[in-house]
Amino acid sequence: QADPTRNTVRLKLGQMMLQQGMFDAAATQFQDVLTREPKSAPAHQGMGHAYLQQGKLREAETALDRAISLDPSNWVSQNLLGLVYDQQQRYSDAIVTYKSALAIRPREPNVLNNLGLAYALSGDHETAIRYFEEALAAGSNSPKLHNNLGVAYVHHKRYVDALESFKKAMDEPLAYNNLGVALLGVGNARVAAVCFDKAIELNPRY
Repeated sequence: QADPTRNTVRLKLGQMMLQQGMFDAAATQFQDVLTREPKSAPAHQGMGHAYLQQGKLREAETALDRAISLDPSNWVSQNLLGLVYDQQQRYSDAIVTYKSALAIRPREPNVLNNLGLAYALSGDHETAIRYFEEALAAGSNSPKLHNNLGVAYVHHKRYVDALESFKKAMDEPLAYNNLGVALLGVGNARVAAVCFDKAIELNPRY
């Protein structure tokens, strides 16, 4: 308020608003920066991130493309653009973009997980498993990653490995429940029923 032209402070404020889920307010802060500094790569990245969270995918793509053109070394913008492509079901474009991010930031667990998921969504579960396992080796222990890996294992009929992955993401009853859901997704109703029975045995609310 004392000095509205403090762009660095406004960028930090916008990032904090993004973290708090205040996407409209964050976009206002980034747009304010861009009125004074139109070539600010961080502001374009912030706008792209806010648009992505709002579901404005076309606007997000434009903003992130601009951020990358201004700062090709920023792997975060590349990763965000990959997420935009995923939501547009442009998985081949997402894969290329995630690989560009990894060229800048090798062994980044979040990007490795996203790359694995893009391969899984495109139907290549074998390659997806490789990148999920690389993300684990790089130090990630997120429930989302373990869940993604469990689903990919199911597609390769590695059911024991899938169950162990699900157990690392959630409690045992829910792990059996999620394994059953994944098995139904690949048409294996018989084994899915066994998993649901086990989930009910462990926790009757299932």
